Amino acid sequence: MPSSQFLWPEEPNANNIVNILQNIYTRFQSVEEVRWNESNIDSRFYAGDQDYIYQYFTFAPNYNFKNFYFNIIRQPVCMIGGYQRQHRKSISVVPVEFASQKTADQFNKLLSFSHSKRHILEKFSDAIEQSITTGLVLLQPYLDFKDDPINGVLDLKIWEYNSFMVDPYFREPDMSDCNWVWLQKFLSKKEAIAQFPEHAELIGSMGGYSNRDGQFYFLPENYNIARNDLLVLSYYWYRSHKTKKRLYNKNTGEITDWNDDPKAIKEYLQVFPELEEIEVEVPTWNVAVILNKSTLYIGENPLGFDDCPFIPVYWDYEPWQPQYNLRVRSLVRYLRDAQFLFNRRIILNHDISESSINAGWMYKENSVVNEENIMYAGQGKHIVVKEGYELTDVQKIIPNAVPPSDMQLSDQMQQLINPLALVTPELMGMAGDAKAGITEMLRQGAGLITLQKYFDQWDRSLKLLGVLELRIIQNKWTPFKVSRIIKEMPTQEFYDKNFSQYDVLPEESLNTTTQKQNQFVQLLQLREMGIPVPTAFLLKNSTLQGKDELVASIEQEEQQQAALQQEKAQLDLAVLQAQLQNSQADTAQKLAQAKERYGRVRSNIGLEEERLSEVQQNQAKAVKDKFSAVKEFLESVKLYGEAQAMHAVDEVNKEESKQKGQQISKEVATEVRSRVAS
Repeated sequence: MPSSQFLWPEEPNANNIVNILQNIYTRFQSVEEVRWNESNIDSRFYAGDQDYIYQYFTFAPNYNFKNFYFNIIRQPVCMIGGYQRQHRKSISVVPVEFASQKTADQFNKLLSFSHSKRHILEKFSDAIEQSITTGLVLLQPYLDFKDDPINGVLDLKIWEYNSFMVDPYFREPDMSDCNWVWLQKFLSKKEAIAQFPEHAELIGSMGGYSNRDGQFYFLPENYNIARNDLLVLSYYWYRSHKTKKRLYNKNTGEITDWNDDPKAIKEYLQVFPELEEIEVEVPTWNVAVILNKSTLYIGENPLGFDDCPFIPVYWDYEPWQPQYNLRVRSLVRYLRDAQFLFNRRIILNHDISESSINAGWMYKENSVVNEENIMYAGQGKHIVVKEGYELTDVQKIIPNAVPPSDMQLSDQMQQLINPLALVTPELMGMAGDAKAGITEMLRQGAGLITLQKYFDQWDRSLKLLGVLELRIIQNKWTPFKVSRIIKEMPTQEFYDKNFSQYDVLPEESLNTTTQKQNQFVQLLQLREMGIPVPTAFLLKNSTLQGKDELVASIEQEEQQQAALQQEKAQLDLAVLQAQLQNSQADTAQKLAQAKERYGRVRSNIGLEEERLSEVQQNQAKAVKDKFSAVKEFLESVKLYGEAQAMHAVDEVNKEESKQKGQQISKEVATEVRSRVAS
């Protein structure tokens, strides 16, 4: 059952939508009026107007002529808003699991281009400042077709506290459980015809101020009765349900939406038999557009997505509070009392000072020769006492001082502002015991803990904004527009509606005006981290004037340096090669000497073996000769006698000794020559 039926028994249509709006106003006007009224008081206090308090406490004597306002609320409000602007975060698309990084980069380029073109992040900061002041505002991303009538330009609309009525019982930060949102604004006939050209004839016949219903009575247009040419434009968004076709993968269990022609799904299933068609009931948001109680459009979201099209930005939102005036609270709400008491104490102290005679003289009648002279004795009034009364002839009047307790009370009210605003003196740069720079930074970081809740809330709102922007881009921008912005064709999965592949994260970065500046800063940070980003590539992504000449000169200088480095490298290489050749020559020489020595060793071993062999031969020959000599000796003895035989033997022995001496001399000479050679 559509949730809108709790307000009306039928689904909204062109015939009953006006009655549904009247029913909503009757039932929830008293609830929303409390929020409107409190936010209106907060905005007046922030602007320095405290007339409401004077009227509420019936301070009629002071109200008429003493409208003095010393606004001390602006300081903490501007400090928190300024800190957010100084540390403004951008929206980054991050791939999860195994999704394409290139597709995420294309999304980031498109978001950066859109944010720079229409200053969307600056508008987000404006919404935060309004939430600090009034408690709750709504953001709505949309397409503006003035510059691009085909695809539209991504923009952001801020709906102020007094321009909408919302289901007061929604609890989720993304408004996923909200049932309806009613918004209203005023525009002229010319603007209405430009926005709805297909209804130009109907709009031309509409009247102006007489058709106003005065329901959103806190809008500034309702205060200006002279503008009788304005028309009332209402947007009524309501949550409903619809049947949607999805594809179920039997193998992987994955479910994806089918957003193409319903007739083509059968052919698709024939190609992929592992897929199965299923139908589910999904929540969706529809819209009705009413101009001066004439319905111009009613149906599905023209931007093509089913999520709630609004992002709430608030300071304190507590839907569980039973008191309606406490559900939505701004920062100014906590500061109103201290601001009023401080302002009133200053006025009373000033009144005390002015209500008494501050200076002058008291003198007896006829005690001064020329009374005109005393008139020039300072500012103030003078008192003349008649003769016969007790008084010194001339006496100075001492002015009354403001009691010190009153001055301390005003200081106390001023000092209450910072703790009520959750702002420490360190954050304001007014610490009484200032330390070194790093210590002060740590103290400021610790002081920001009290405000961390609110910065987290704004980060969540920024993330929701990025999700809706991605859905609008995928649904409404053609590949031609995408390619013109990113200078390349979108990837195959760019138009895949399965958003589980990508996540949107708010990240802190420099707030550059263009995507190229942001890319330049990121490249510079990578270079500082040590990643070798070429200088020419870095400069080509900058926004410097005359960068082509700079890039050319830098490239020429780099080429010269590269040539010098190449020559130096070649020289170093030649030196290394020479050293290597010398080393190789030394190694070869040493190897040759080692081989030579090894050959000599082998030769000496052979010579030794040869000598041993000769010795053995000589010994054998000697033995043989001895046998021969003995034989000849015996034969000689027999023939010539013993004496001649002995003489012959002595002659033989002398000859052998002579031959041995010559042989030993030859061996010693050979040994000496070998040692000298080695």
